[in-house]
Parts: sequence; structure tokens; C-alpha cells
Amino acid sequence: MRQTPLGLTEDNQHLTRATAITSPRTTVTSPAMLSDFDKEVDREINIFLSLKHILHQHDRPDQTAAGARERLRAENAQEASEQVAVNLRVKMAFFQNNFWGEKNAGFDVLYHNMKHGQLATKELAEFVRERAAIEETYSKSMSKLAKIASNGSPQGTFAPMWDVFRVSSDKLALCHLELMRKMNDLIRDINKYGDEQVKVHRKTKEEMVGTVEAVQALQVHSGHLQKSKEGYHGKCFELDRLRKDGAPQKEVEKAELKSKKASESFALSIEKYNRVGGEFEQKMSESAQKFQGIEEAHLRQMKQLIKGYSHSIEDTHVQVGQVHEEFKQNVENIGIDNLVQKFAEQKGTGKERPALAVFEEYLTGLVPEGVKKIRPKAFRIPGLGKRDKEPDSTDSAVPETNSPLEVDDEGFVIRADSTHNDILFLSSSFPV
Repeated sequence: MRQTPLGLTEDNQHLTRATAITSPRTTVTSPAMLSDFDKEVDREINIFLSLKHILHQHDRPDQTAAGARERLRAENAQEASEQVAVNLRVKMAFFQNNFWGEKNAGFDVLYHNMKHGQLATKELAEFVRERAAIEETYSKSMSKLAKIASNGSPQGTFAPMWDVFRVSSDKLALCHLELMRKMNDLIRDINKYGDEQVKVHRKTKEEMVGTVEAVQALQVHSGHLQKSKEGYHGKCFELDRLRKDGAPQKEVEKAELKSKKASESFALSIEKYNRVGGEFEQKMSESAQKFQGIEEAHLRQMKQLIKGYSHSIEDTHVQVGQVHEEFKQNVENIGIDNLVQKFAEQKGTGKERPALAVFEEYLTGLVPEGVKKIRPKAFRIPGLGKRDKEPDSTDSAVPETNSPLEVDDEGFVIRADSTHNDILFLSSSFPV
């Protein structure tokens, strides 16, 4: 079965992606799977698949001149496919190819970048928490607005419209309250991911102790190498100076011996540096690949959390739109005629209108309506009516006494209890 430069067989339905560690010294192939291909990488894959098709056509034997041209074309395609495979591996090994340098500070940069992921997670949680607080405040404000609508004046034809405002405001308050709850659930998911992230970083730190030691060893041997180099060059310069100045042979031989020892020391430093450098390169490549995998997983998880945030807001906007459409429909359904009719039915004072007034002739013996009959009062002499109090028997009785009765000028007997007013009354009532 034919195998292509990327480790594909003709029967494979999917690409198996392999990474390569490219450095100034060696190239190491890693079986780790890569993710998140960008558009440029997809274009490279399409080119590779086209070249693969050409190679597949070349497997058919053909002895004609056209077949020879096809074989030449296939050979060119083979070289091109190998170059595409290299490009794919190089493009995907971003961390493995861009964090070397003379000072060997790439590991420190990648490690702190990993730690910054925890800060990004905390900041995302804080951002969502602030959004939840905003939604809670908005929900309370809408509830307050609904209460204002419920307290609207019940007078007038516009009064029924306040119910429409109240219902709409209540529903909007519920929508934003639900969004606040979703934001709180998302915050819990972010915090949970943050806890898992801390565990992964702690484990990664333990696994990369060897890389830290390799970095430190390389820095130490780099310093030794620089000193050995300077010492060797200094001894050589001194030897050349003595030779040019015509120094005694003994001094020249002594300088040659020192130069030889410096040369051996410099060569030994180079050997140690290269050995330590090889170990550093291998461990740094593995660590860079590990760091890139952690970052890709981190970014993938953060994007997933952001999608949850986006979907929650989108769902709420859909609900708010539905509430708004319902509000518009309710306003349209309550027509002006309905408002006027409802007011007339509730506040109406009656349907009977006043009748027309007509002229009526006066008829004798008929008492007009509304006129009271007046009965004249009978003349009554005070003191002689039936209702007047009858005098006591003692009033008319003549007191028994042995003294003679007193008689007035007219011959009437004067009672003992009579007053001057009685005399005047009798004299005025019965004139002579």
C-alpha cells in the first residue's frame, strides 16, 4: 500500500497530522495531534490532496511518451508534496519555532504566558459578574416601572392602556431576571474551569522541572564557554605578540603551552555546552509543544464560555423581541372605539333622554299638580276653645268664708284669686 510523505495511505479518509520540532540543530517528529487550522493551513492541505491525486494516477503503468511525462510530473509532485508537508509541520509548531534566541528566555516567556491564562479566566468571570449586576438592576427598574403603570389614573378613556404597559414591563423584568440567572450559572462554570486550570498548571510546573534545570545548566555552561573563549583568544593574542616582538624562545614556549591549555579548555567547554545544549533543545521543544497544547485547550475553553455568554444574551433578545411584538399587538387590538365604548359603559349616567314639553289647558276643579290646597284657619277666642284647659273646680267655686263678698261697680263678684288682667279681659269682651 502506497504511503505519502505525511504518513497517509491511499485508503485513509482523514489526514493524520504530525508535528515536527525544527531548530538550528535537529528536526524531531512528534505524533501529537494539532488543532485549529487557519485558512492558510487549509489551503496547504488542499494543495497536498491535489498532489496526492497526481501520485495516485502515477501508480498505473504506462509505457507511452504520455506516460513518461506523467512520471516526470509525478516526481515533481512528490517533491512539492514533501515541501507542503514540511510547511504544514512548521506552520503548526508556532511555539516550537519562535521561542529560542541567544538568551534562552523562551521558556520563561511561555511559562508566564500560561500563568496569564488564570488571570484571563478571573477577568472573564468578573466581566460576566458585572453584566449580571447590570441585568439585575435593569430587572428591578422594569418592575418599578410596572408598578408605576399599575398606579396609573383609572379615570378617563386612556385608563385601560395602563394594563398593557404593566404587563409588558413585568415580562421585560422577568426576561432580564432570567438573563441574570444565566449569567450567574456561567460564572459558576468559569470558576469551575479556573479551578481545573490551576490544577493543570500545577501539574505542568512539576513536569517541566527538567526543562528549568536544562535552561539553568545551559546558561551556566554558556558563561563558562564565553570565559574559555576569551581566555583562549587572549593567550593566542599574547603568543602572537611575543613572536612579533622577537621575545626569547623560553617565553614563547611558555606562551605556547598556555595557549595550548587554553585551547583544550575551550574545546572541553564547547563539548559540554553542546551536550547541555542538546538536552536543553530536546526538553525545550517538548515544553514548547506542551505549552502550545495548554494554550490551545485554554483558548478553546474560553471561546466555549464566551459562546455560552453570547447565546444567553441572544435568547434574552429574542424574548424581549417577543414581548415587544406582543405589546405592539395589544396596542393595536385596543382600538379607539373600544376605549370610548368601555368608558361609556362604565361611567354612563343613563340612556333615557328628556321628553319634549307640551302646552296643557287649565281645567276647572282640577288642582294643578304641585299646588297644595290651602285651608283657612277658623277664628277662635282665646280661652274658649276645646283644647283650652278647663279651669279647676276650685276656680269657679266661691270660697266659703264668713267675710262678705266683694262686688265691683257692675255687680259682678270679685274672686279672691282674680287678677287685674282678668278684669280687663272681661270688660273688653263684653262691652256695656
